[in-house]
Amino acid sequence: MADSALDRALFDATRSGDAKQIIRLLEAGADPNYAILEASTTGGPEIVAMLLDAGADPDWTGPDSGRDAPRRPTPLAACLGATVPMDKSRMFWKHNPATLDLLLERGADPNLGKPLIYAFGSPAWDKLRAAGAVIDQEIATAGMIWSATQGRTEDLEEFLSAPVPEESLQAALGAAAAAHQEAALRVLLEHGANLNQAPDHRNPLVRCLAHSGRDADHIGFFNELRYLGAGLTPELAVRCLMTIAANHFLDLMDFRFLVDADTPLTQLGPDSYRTPLDRFKEPRHQKFLQWLVDQEYISDQDCAAITLLDKVSHVDQDRLPADIQSDIVDNRYHQRDIDRALMTAILAGRLSIAAQLVAAGADFRQRLAPRFMGWQLRDIDTLPLVAVAIQDHPNSRSLVSTLLNEMPPGELSEKDQDFVRKRALAFGMTDLFD
Repeated sequence: MADSALDRALFDATRSGDAKQIIRLLEAGADPNYAILEASTTGGPEIVAMLLDAGADPDWTGPDSGRDAPRRPTPLAACLGATVPMDKSRMFWKHNPATLDLLLERGADPNLGKPLIYAFGSPAWDKLRAAGAVIDQEIATAGMIWSATQGRTEDLEEFLSAPVPEESLQAALGAAAAAHQEAALRVLLEHGANLNQAPDHRNPLVRCLAHSGRDADHIGFFNELRYLGAGLTPELAVRCLMTIAANHFLDLMDFRFLVDADTPLTQLGPDSYRTPLDRFKEPRHQKFLQWLVDQEYISDQDCAAITLLDKVSHVDQDRLPADIQSDIVDNRYHQRDIDRALMTAILAGRLSIAAQLVAAGADFRQRLAPRFMGWQLRDIDTLPLVAVAIQDHPNSRSLVSTLLNEMPPGELSEKDQDFVRKRALAFGMTDLFD
């Protein structure tokens, strides 16, 4: 049996807790380091001791172990759950105190791999600190966020006793808001955190509305944040409404106070083809939409656009539904929304529907930011829609040909033409440029 096979067998024996097989494999020459992380995670102190007695490194992280090695879990971190996937299994992870004690007795470095990060709120924290573990900036930041989320104000005060970066303070503030931990939030404000500094998507008002607790008092906590000084711009109000729409525990009708005539519900975002209103497409949002119409904050055409874009994205056929065709003829949609439907259809790969929308008068000269396709392009801010229409799709050639034939002369810049040709080459459509 080759050494690598021996090592794999040792790993399997360690995972199953087969002490006799472990002894046999070690005597046969298996590398004890190969299984030390698994033993520290699941094997218990007896198996860890076997491997250490056979020469395993208590600080092993891989062939390049050492203080300057890439950041990976050490046996100390592993016994605290560092190798357990970040899902519910880690939430219920219970470390083995005897394994922790054994590793420390055998000289494991309490700072290598930063095991303190995995010890918040457990007796292991005090043991590691007593062994010389140092709270550095990364650990303090993680500790603040954990303490703020749990509402443990005494622990939070301890982490705040040393200088902390402003961004760490703000991250902890967002965590406290997201968990509805008012006491922790007040502590952070006393230490200089700012309710109005974070970008809209990380603003405490938005974070508190994302809280998924069925019995949580979202309105009460939101109003408390406002009382404490959280500002509310029209743009932030929209971000809050979009967050509420995504939270199944909340009803938009309870947050009508966020809307007034200045709330930009139908405004396109920067480099975007979407509006905030597009998010309100579920049946549970209909009452709120009707209220917006009744208050004349939006029009019936704005509501119709929500259905239009949703159907164009998800229709299970190659043609526009008859009701949409009829509504386009009857001018039920704003021209802008027909144009957005074209962009939506092309991005969704509904190219035959896209061709119908072009025939119905949709503007095919639109441009789109590459990020909406997940493309990372240097020196290109926006692309012509015809470039996006070049896809691995049976209807792509026909649509692209139509768009190129109807494109006004000079519409595409030299850079546009170069990009479109290269993309056409990649999909075998170079004949379109002959």
